Amino acid sequence: MGQVNQPSNILDQIRDLRRQIAEVRKNSGLSSAILRQGGLSLLEDAFLKMVDDNGVLVLYAGPDAEDRQVFELRREGGAAILTTYFTAFGQAWSLFDPGGQVAVADDADSGQGLARPYIPLPHNQTDWNVMPKTTSASFVTLDEVRYYKQHPRVNMSIKTGAAVGSAGEWRVLQDGAVRASGTITASVITVAFASFAVTGSHLAPLNLDVQARVTSGAGPVSAHIREAGGVQT
Repeated sequence: MGQVNQPSNILDQIRDLRRQIAEVRKNSGLSSAILRQGGLSLLEDAFLKMVDDNGVLVLYAGPDAEDRQVFELRREGGAAILTTYFTAFGQAWSLFDPGGQVAVADDADSGQGLARPYIPLPHNQTDWNVMPKTTSASFVTLDEVRYYKQHPRVNMSIKTGAAVGSAGEWRVLQDGAVRASGTITASVITVAFASFAVTGSHLAPLNLDVQARVTSGAGPVSAHIREAGGVQT
């Protein structure tokens, strides 16, 4: 009986096992990767897709059914968060709330501005006879804003006026603290501008009060908001 080369057989088995493992890895695709330099390029209508363990699409970037490039980001369960799509007028995008309603979207029909949300238009009184007034020598609130903080600053234009022979002062308070102030000129209706930081955390309820008082003369003075809005720093 011939001698069995046991060590050689074991080595052959190890080599064969390694070969099989390498083949399995090759067929199963990429399981994990780190790019320290350079980048990942998807060419010629290749796409990027993420599907969760329930088979639900979570992320997609690539061509649609008509080979136009789109992007989709979805919630757990598949509801849309952000999508891009095409209309007869061009490409558009939409952000959705948890109920599936469009929260923010650009206007693909006109090609400019927003489609959602609708933004209210500011308005104000221009007739001195109906403008809010005071004859008090102490500050009186003539206009107010009640809102939830979204931006760190507020820009405000204030229409002011005074009767002939009178003058006054205006000021803006945020929750009782003075944020801006100025003078009201006698016999003139004009617009004052104020830009100021507001305190409070995001979505904190804030109170802005526009006040005025008479500093000279016996006639009334006026101050009310012409336009106001939150702005970034």
